Amino acid sequence: MPPMLEHSPLLKMSKSDDNQQFTIVSAIKSMDKMTSEVTKMIVKTEQLACDLIVNFNQPRQVDISRETEEKNEEELKIQASRSTD
Repeated sequence: MPPMLEHSPLLKMSKSDDNQQFTIVSAIKSMDKMTSEVTKMIVKTEQLACDLIVNFNQPRQVDISRETEEKNEEELKIQASRSTD
């Protein structure tokens, strides 16, 4: 590029526009990531709220479900250890 054009205001403006456009694109990507994370947090919060509601409305049934889950996990661990032997 000729030296005269390097310092041209038009070229400086073009570089500035490119930087600004890049900044806008990166800001939009960041907003998309934040929106995705907030959506995940909302879903998780709703799941926890449902768990609390079920636990307070039917605590005995939840305890039975936990015991069943724990037994199933233990059985799966035993089966996994047998299959590796």
